[in-house]
Amino acid sequence: MQKNKLYQHLKKIVYKCDSRPVLQCVQYHTDGSLRATDSHVMLKIKDFHNLEIKQPILQNIFTMEFETERAYPNTDRHFDRKGKTNKLVVSLGVLKRIITALKEGSFSNVVEIELSENHLKMTNNHQNSEIPIVIDVACSYTDEPMKIGFSADVLLRMVNFMLDAKNRYEVDDVTIHLDNSPVVPALCEIQEGKYQFIVTPVRMN
Repeated sequence: MQKNKLYQHLKKIVYKCDSRPVLQCVQYHTDGSLRATDSHVMLKIKDFHNLEIKQPILQNIFTMEFETERAYPNTDRHFDRKGKTNKLVVSLGVLKRIITALKEGSFSNVVEIELSENHLKMTNNHQNSEIPIVIDVACSYTDEPMKIGFSADVLLRMVNFMLDAKNRYEVDDVTIHLDNSPVVPALCEIQEGKYQFIVTPVRMN
């Protein structure tokens, strides 16, 4: 990914307000990855740096100053979930078009996802909308049927990042790991896990 695009995405991922300055930081992890979070989404880019460090380094994305006094959230457990989850594979370009259409056609910012075998149904939160919109999408999914809801804005943050991160001529599929639960965050990844993006769901009831 181009450096200027990465910087723009990082500014959208970290926490915006000064009340939680540690969440305005990116973390250079000891495993060579770069990480960022606002507590609702998390990003991990593998093999980002080759610094030989014994402790993670924090850098404020807005001031570019290094933080030495603050403790960063432990993000390791959130990324170590593959093999324990349901797996959805779907086109990022298709997701972007559908989420944008649902968002524009609804008073709500919530998108409901319903999964069954090789079938994805996406619906706007029609309880708060005059016109319910339902869009069916082909996908790769062979696990248990489930429903889960997400903020459209948060999903678009993930989709836009992944589209910019993927190799130019590569298929734009994203793999989404989901626990069979409507409250557990989804782990999205491309390029065999080089880019991982966690999205927190919203309660539908």
